Amino acid sequence: MRTTVLTHLIKRLQGCFRDASQNAVRATVIGSFKLWPTKINQEFGEKEVSILTAHHEPVSEAANVKLSEVDTEWSMLKLEIYGRFQNIRQLTWDFVNSIYLHKYPNILTLVDLVLTLPASSAEAERGFSQMKRTKLHMHPKIKAEYLTDVLIIQLNSPDINNFDPRKAIHLWNTGTPSSTGDTSFNSDCSSNSENHYESD
Repeated sequence: MRTTVLTHLIKRLQGCFRDASQNAVRATVIGSFKLWPTKINQEFGEKEVSILTAHHEPVSEAANVKLSEVDTEWSMLKLEIYGRFQNIRQLTWDFVNSIYLHKYPNILTLVDLVLTLPASSAEAERGFSQMKRTKLHMHPKIKAEYLTDVLIIQLNSPDINNFDPRKAIHLWNTGTPSSTGDTSFNSDCSSNSENHYESD
């Protein structure tokens, strides 16, 4: 029985990842600036971009990517990045997109596609682990919608050391007045919290 279950599981998993060639996985190296050479290398990424373009052709065409322009845009984008920035390894694709999306839309769409593919199941495992911890500390009969809301907040919130609560406090204090219509408490809280943070 155990062998049968495992055999079926392996077949199903192979079916899910049948289109993920090793070459396409290796070619995703262009998606990490930490793996780029420190000095410009004309050949860097040329082969990888060709592999990714061919591998993701149907999806790219559906996204209106002009495949014939991807290689040229890659070479031009590389030249601009190396010419403009000193420390390539500190760059992020969000930043590069904000500057060059209008100029190199085809290669940046392909890179976006590569970056959306999960490299591992670590993120999903972290989510399940967080869900277990959350359910353990909350009422066992918690509603699914509430649990989802809590998990979204926990998984997407900034680290507590980097969180600035002033915006949330201000939003809370300027929200709907209490049911009695008395807003003096809210205004007092708002001014106190602002004074508190100004003194820090």
